[in-house]
Amino acid sequence: MKTIKLKLVAALVAAAIMSSFSIPVYATPLTEEQQQELNAVKAEYDAVLYRMAEITGEIAIVNDTITNILVRIEENDLEMERLDGEIKAKNIEIATSEAELLKKETEYGARLRAMYKQGNTGVLQAILSSESIADLIARADAIIKFAKIDKQLLDEIQRIKDVLVDQKEELDHAKNEVALLKADNLVKLEEAEVKKNEAEGLLEELELEENKIIRNLAMAEMYFIGDNDEIIADPSSSDVLIQQAITNLREARTKIITDSTDAKIVTLIERGKTILAQREAARRAAEEAARRAAEERRRQEEAEEERLAQSTPAPSTPAPTTPAPTTPAPTAPVSGRGQDILNYGYQFLGVPYVWGGSTPRGFDCSGLTQYVYRQFGINIPRVASAQASVGTRVAYSDLQAGDLVFFGSGSITHVGIYISNGNMLHSPRPGKSVEITTMRYHKFITARRLVN
Repeated sequence: MKTIKLKLVAALVAAAIMSSFSIPVYATPLTEEQQQELNAVKAEYDAVLYRMAEITGEIAIVNDTITNILVRIEENDLEMERLDGEIKAKNIEIATSEAELLKKETEYGARLRAMYKQGNTGVLQAILSSESIADLIARADAIIKFAKIDKQLLDEIQRIKDVLVDQKEELDHAKNEVALLKADNLVKLEEAEVKKNEAEGLLEELELEENKIIRNLAMAEMYFIGDNDEIIADPSSSDVLIQQAITNLREARTKIITDSTDAKIVTLIERGKTILAQREAARRAAEEAARRAAEERRRQEEAEEERLAQSTPAPSTPAPTTPAPTTPAPTAPVSGRGQDILNYGYQFLGVPYVWGGSTPRGFDCSGLTQYVYRQFGINIPRVASAQASVGTRVAYSDLQAGDLVFFGSGSITHVGIYISNGNMLHSPRPGKSVEITTMRYHKFITARRLVN
């Protein structure tokens, strides 16, 4: 960017402010070239701010992506924990069934071994030793029933074992699926981190350019002070002149961009107010001293009159009493719910931007709005795009304090809390903190009202 000489910038800015408000300045009329130079500076600064707003939107997209991935990873972790519990329970059931199966197999094996030792004669003897046909049939039927019972028991135990084994395999499969999903999310998170680093790198370059422009603007803005600093510093300046200087400086603040110049103007205003307050205190002290002196003289005169009197003083007519004026009780300020929400949000000014932050230790844009509204019992989604689906849509011309305002290029990527006059409270981007700023450089998409 072209370097601007201080004298040239002072002349440009002086000419620009002369038509807007009255403060003593010393400048020559602008030439066409100087006016073009001033316009170029403003255009360049605006271009940087617009681009930074776009980068903020890109960062918000990355932040939403990271937030969604982290939420899914957390959900997957909980699901894996639940499945692990089920797997353990199934393993216990399997172990119990296997123990029961082993017991039954042992018993059944003992019976088979006994029959094997006896050979087939055991069954034959049971049949041949029958006392009658009916006894033979009964014994044969009992042998068949015992065999069927054993077989059914073994089949049932095996079926249970097979079912439990299948369930365990299903759970293991589900666990593997969740683990794969978590691994996939971690890959996506790494990709999002790469995008985040790229966005932050670009933002850093833009901030360096912004700082260069701001330094030049700060030099130029010093001329907005005019000779008001000399008026305030001059002990011979009247109260009227000092008060006018304070008024001029307050009006100048509406045109100031840089924090450094604004801080200097605020210091001058406070200095002027202090001088006026000290002078007022001195006048009141002098008036009080004069009142006490007059009261003392009156008492002395009354004492002298009483001394000269030769008799009891003539009765005097008591002065009529006037009832003391009553002051009406102050009326409590009426504040809407939206204003209450905004006022609560003000306490987080200066809280740093944190990727995925949703607590007073650090906020991203949607983390701030979600946290503030939650304190009033209003639960809204976590990311900006989802927050734009709740509440009632509000036109830009109908915005009120506390409304949520959304921005982006095509899709919603950023959110803030509306204040008034085109300003908002928001958590802007990495390296910044919760602040009050104009909405001018952000591409407004929609607004939502969540309270009456």
